[in-house]
Amino acid sequence: MPLWQFLDYITDEGKNPVVEWSENHLTIAERAEFDLVVDFLERVEDWDEVKRAKRKYLELERELVGLTELKFATITQNMGKNFKKQFRPLGILKRKERQFIFLGGFQKGHGGPIPADAYTNALRYKQEYDQSRGTTDDH
Repeated sequence: MPLWQFLDYITDEGKNPVVEWSENHLTIAERAEFDLVVDFLERVEDWDEVKRAKRKYLELERELVGLTELKFATITQNMGKNFKKQFRPLGILKRKERQFIFLGGFQKGHGGPIPADAYTNALRYKQEYDQSRGTTDDH
C-alpha cells in the first residue's frame, strides 16, 4: 500500500500538463525512470534525507513559492562518453495529506529549463488549482 499519493492536475479544458510534458519531452527510457522515481517516493515515509543534496525533491522559494520539484536524472553513453540529463517534474507538495500534485515538468538546460515556460505554466496551473478550477486524477 503506497504511503504517498501522486495526482495529475487536469485543467478545465481537460489538459493534463505532466502527461503532455512527459510525452512531448521525454524518451521512453526517461519516462520509465520518471515512473521509477514516483514508485519509489510512493513507498518512502520520510522524503527528507539527512544530506539535502541527496533528497529527491526541492521546495522552491521566492516567486516560485508553493511549487516543488521532484528530481531524477538519466545517464546515456555515446561514443564512450557519459551524458547526464536532469529532469524536474513540478507540482504541489501537500505534506499533511501525503500528496503530490503534478503540474508539469522540465529538463535542466544550460540556457534554462526545457521547455522554457515550465515555471510560468506550473504557476498558472497552481493558481487554477488554488481557485478550485480543474480536477485531479491518479497519476
